Amino acid sequence: MPTNPLSIAAGFALHDAGQDWDAIRVPQPLGVAAMTILGGRCGAVAEDPHTNVVYYFVPAGTSAQWEVEHTRAIGGGGTVAIPPVRYTNGPGPHWRICPGDGGWLTDARALRAALEDCRDLGAQPAYRWEDRLKGDEFVGSNVRLRVRPRLTVARWPGNIDIATRVCGHLMDNVVRHAKLFPDRMVPIRLICPSRQGELIIEVDDALPDFPGFEEIVSQGTDGYPPVTGLWWVAHAKGQLAWELLRSDAGEVIGKTVKAVLPPSP
Repeated sequence: MPTNPLSIAAGFALHDAGQDWDAIRVPQPLGVAAMTILGGRCGAVAEDPHTNVVYYFVPAGTSAQWEVEHTRAIGGGGTVAIPPVRYTNGPGPHWRICPGDGGWLTDARALRAALEDCRDLGAQPAYRWEDRLKGDEFVGSNVRLRVRPRLTVARWPGNIDIATRVCGHLMDNVVRHAKLFPDRMVPIRLICPSRQGELIIEVDDALPDFPGFEEIVSQGTDGYPPVTGLWWVAHAKGQLAWELLRSDAGEVIGKTVKAVLPPSP
């Protein structure tokens, strides 16, 4: 994988596949589950939240013989949007795993095996829960009462207390700083792609913007404004992102704020 033109990019840039690498385009739930299986064998992984896919980078020439259901290989003639170095949050393309000193590439055979293992399991998350709560001053405490027992029953191996707090703050912030949907309900989803992996918390609201997002995520644990409670995400060594929320017809109707917490903060 080349280091100079990609690592110095100041913004998103399209790069040609088929020269130093090929890319494997994978639906996000399947790609995240495969990351858990690969563990330390996984190279760099880029995510595009707008199309809900992730990209693995594999040795050039892999695309010629790649045949794995639900995935697409990108070789010569194709391009991939490469995020800026160390850009790990949305709303646009960003790194799920940044390029490291060990290189960008994932072994194609290991990736194929991991994806096939996920496919055999139906590529379904190990745990998923969703609900809609009334958007009032009690929404944070109400969601905490629901989340804690569900994560306990799911046996998520992360810090359940922090995850519960993050859920409460995300819901409170919809009421205090964002915009409610016409029915004044706040949707929330908990997703564990694998039993021993990360927890994804998603909360929707009707404001298609996140004012001050870049400042929030760049300031670290001590820099998160206390009023939002989002410093808990950094404290847990998690990631915060957001993306536009669209209707089935493609109309922008709000946004989804996503916190990703590791299993062992």
